[in-house]
Amino acid sequence: MRAALPAVLLLALAACEGEQPVRSGLVGPSSELKIEEIKPECAQGRVQNVAYSNLDDDPAFETAAYVLCEKDWHIAAYARDQKTGDIIRLGVVLQSGPGEQMLSMSQRIWGGVFVVVGFDDGRPRESREYAWTGSKYAQVGG
Repeated sequence: MRAALPAVLLLALAACEGEQPVRSGLVGPSSELKIEEIKPECAQGRVQNVAYSNLDDDPAFETAAYVLCEKDWHIAAYARDQKTGDIIRLGVVLQSGPGEQMLSMSQRIWGGVFVVVGFDDGRPRESREYAWTGSKYAQVGG
């Protein structure tokens, strides 16, 4: 089962690439976001927020998407294939842990994302930094 590419992600990728924003309702064609490839049980996940940052080895910006699933959430990295124009998933940047709530996500100046995580059990919130290490996404600060 495939989930259609959310309008917010199309807008994010267009803005990231310097294109004119697509007006809501005119989102257009065929690219599809395969959320189920990240987490099969999250095929109906919703993109709640996006951030633009360098999420791989090239200097271009990619899109980090905060995807809310039924029982948890994750942040995944997406880019546009320069040859085909297709949207491709680069990988999962962060998978939520038990009782974690994402409070905010933004661009990390040196590449990657800056995330503030809260907890259901009352622990103080945490500021974390995630980036591409050359072989995987990992926590690099916080």
